[in-house]
Amino acid sequence: ARALSAGHSSFVVSPDASGRGFGCTIALPRVGLCALPFASQRGLPRSITLTSPQPTKTGAKERASLLALRYLRGIGVLDANFRVVGRAQMRAEALRRARAPTVSTAR
Repeated sequence: ARALSAGHSSFVVSPDASGRGFGCTIALPRVGLCALPFASQRGLPRSITLTSPQPTKTGAKERASLLALRYLRGIGVLDANFRVVGRAQMRAEALRRARAPTVSTAR
């Protein structure tokens, strides 16, 4: 098995038991700046494993990626356009706080 990286997720592609195809496991990192806080993400699976072999390594990675997207959409991390739910609002709030003037209490 060889670990392949793409962004923050990592793929492990390996031949399946029959030797006729490839399987893939994709590691799912926690998603920051989203509507689902880190504390709520603790009990979620840390990886998705493709159970049906694919004829090529690329096909196995693509199928595992699709399963991961469906999973993240199903638990509410991604919206219908595959954007992280709540991220735009959280970024806007962080920018607002960063731009807010600080009040000094020193005299």
